[in-house]
Amino acid sequence: MTIEKDNFISENIRKIKTGNKDEIKTAKKAIDKLWNTELGKKGEDKNLLFRKFKNELVDFDSIKNINNKIAFIRISSVIWLGYVVENYELLSDFLLIIIQHKNGNLRRAAVSSFEYLLMDILGLFVLKEYNKKKHERLMLNYCRSIDIVHKLIEKNMSPKYYSYKYISELPTSIYKSLQQLLNVLLNPIPLKAIYEKYRQEKETKNINENYNFDEKDKWDLYYDAMEDINNDLTEAAKLLLNKALKIDQDFVAAEVGLIETYKVENNLKQRVKHIELAYKKTLKHFPVLPEILEWGEIENRQYFRAIYNKAVYAQEIKNLKEAEKFYKLILEFDPDDHMGIRYYLAGMFAGIMPDGIDELFDKGNQLQDWSEVENLFIKQNKKHNFFKFIEDEEEWSEE
Repeated sequence: MTIEKDNFISENIRKIKTGNKDEIKTAKKAIDKLWNTELGKKGEDKNLLFRKFKNELVDFDSIKNINNKIAFIRISSVIWLGYVVENYELLSDFLLIIIQHKNGNLRRAAVSSFEYLLMDILGLFVLKEYNKKKHERLMLNYCRSIDIVHKLIEKNMSPKYYSYKYISELPTSIYKSLQQLLNVLLNPIPLKAIYEKYRQEKETKNINENYNFDEKDKWDLYYDAMEDINNDLTEAAKLLLNKALKIDQDFVAAEVGLIETYKVENNLKQRVKHIELAYKKTLKHFPVLPEILEWGEIENRQYFRAIYNKAVYAQEIKNLKEAEKFYKLILEFDPDDHMGIRYYLAGMFAGIMPDGIDELFDKGNQLQDWSEVENLFIKQNKKHNFFKFIEDEEEWSEE
C-alpha cells in the first residue's frame, strides 16, 4: 500500500464532501476507475477504499452542502458492494437516519442506496457461499431494519394520507419516502419470505412469553386472534385459537377463525377441514335447526359464519345447489339479512365469487356509491326471486 494511493483516495473523498459540481464529477470518475480496474486485482486496495468511506459516516453531518451529501451517499453506495454482509447493521442504521431528512433528494438517495445493500445480500442466495452464523445475523439485522421502518411509518403517519390509494400519489414527504423504502426492502421474494417468517416467529414468541392466558376466556382469545389475522400473523392466530379450543372443544368461533387463518395462508386442505368442523359443531349446538336465529345476539354470529363458509366453499367447487341451500338457510335464520347474503347469492347466480362481491363493496366504499352491487342484486332477484324485504311482505299482507 502506497502513501500516494492513500492520499489520492482521501483527496477525492474531500472533493466529494466539499467540492463543486465539477470537482464531484472528477472525483467520482477517479473513484470509479479505482473500483472497476485497479482494485479488481488488488483486494487490499479495495478494502482501503471501503474503510475510508466507512470511516466518513460518523462525520456525515459535517458536510454542509446538500448536493455534496447526496453525492457522498450515491458514490459510497457502490463502494459498499461486497461488504454488506459484515456491515449491514452499520450501513442500514446510517441510511435510516438519512431517510428522515427534510430534503427529498437526499431521502431518494438513501432509498436508492438500500437497493445496493439488497443487491449484495441477494448475491448470497445465488452463490450459496456464506458462513451460516454470519448469514443468520445478517438476516436478523435485515428484519430488524424493516421493523424500524414500520415504526417510522407509524410515527410519520397523518390522517391526510388515508385518501391516497397508491404510494406514487402521496405528496412528497418523509412518510412517502418511508413507504417507498419499505417497498424496496420487501420487494425481493427470498428476503420477503425471510421477513415474514421472522415476523410470525417474533409475534408467536411474544405471545408465549407475555400473554396472560389465565386471565383470558375463549372469546378474548378469539378476538385477539382475529386482530392477528388482520395483520397476517397467522401463526400467532393459530396459537390463540387452538388455546381457545382447549377451553371449549366445541367453540365454533375458533373454527371460524382457523378457516380465515388458513385462507390467508392459501392452505386449502386445512381450510376445508375447519369448514367441516365448524359446521359439524354448529349442528351439534342445534340438533334441530331454529326457525329464527337472532343476529343481535353476538354469540350467534359464529354459527352464521360457519354456514356462510359452507356456502362459499360449495360455490368454489361449483356445487351451486348446495351453495344456494346454505345461503338461503342464512336468510331464513335472519330475514333482515345483516350479513348481506342476498348480494353473495346474487353474485352466485351471476357467476361472481364471494371475493368478487367483496371487491364491489370495497369499490363502493371508496366511491361512496354502491349502485353497482345493488343493481346486481336487483337484476338477479328479479330473475330468481330469492329475497323479499320484510316491510314489503308486511305491505303485501295488509293488502
